[in-house]
Amino acid sequence: MNIYILTEITKRELDSNILLALIAAQKGSTVLISNMDTLEYLTRKKLIGKGIFHTKSLVHDQRKKNFHFNLYNSGFKITSIDEENGLIKKNLDYFCAVRFSQDALKFASKIFCWGKDDYDKLIKVYKNQKKKFVKSGAARTDLWNKKFIPYWARNTSRRKKVLISLNFPLINGFETFEEKILKLKLAGYFKRSNIYKKEMVEISKFLNINSDFKLKKENCFFDLSVSKKNLTKYENYLSKNENDKIKNNLKKFLQRQ
Repeated sequence: MNIYILTEITKRELDSNILLALIAAQKGSTVLISNMDTLEYLTRKKLIGKGIFHTKSLVHDQRKKNFHFNLYNSGFKITSIDEENGLIKKNLDYFCAVRFSQDALKFASKIFCWGKDDYDKLIKVYKNQKKKFVKSGAARTDLWNKKFIPYWARNTSRRKKVLISLNFPLINGFETFEEKILKLKLAGYFKRSNIYKKEMVEISKFLNINSDFKLKKENCFFDLSVSKKNLTKYENYLSKNENDKIKNNLKKFLQRQ
């Protein structure tokens, strides 16, 4: 069996996809881990044989929709586990609406779920296709098992490290807030879920951004993990004294660790 595994963000997905690939290879499958551009090219040129296409999300934009449609019509089977799971949310309504659709599920053979919460919600929302959902768990969490300590040990260092873990990618990602909102809009996220759109509006209010998602100069804030592009913008908004104060506070914090 040929298995093609889509990886979007290597830091997030590559280790777990390698684990899946090794298990599949042990069972006799041939596995290719690659990105969207490469897999699109290979299928378009008919350079790979039919098999299972395992993706990191079922729904995104028109490009992904067309790709899945072509794979399905070419005899491929499509499976997925959502790498951007909505498990931190108490209400998974928007997750089910934004990340899945009845139309997209028609082309899928199996959808693997992280656990009880997303599984129960998905089979409730998509009752007519409930047999496609599998409460499997995720390979990313499998890697937390003690048996994988030697694997992670190769990355250990005696240097002290500080991890600032934020769940706010809209403002501390590699794209600006405006760029991210535009991409979500063009990809149809707001059409699929009004709840998600309202959430983005609330975030824009919190950031004091107008309806066109443009930052207002008179009221901005600094995030320690902003991208270089955003960092320059924020530094221009802040006075020299404000920037120096932030840097000094960060230095004191690091010295305490």
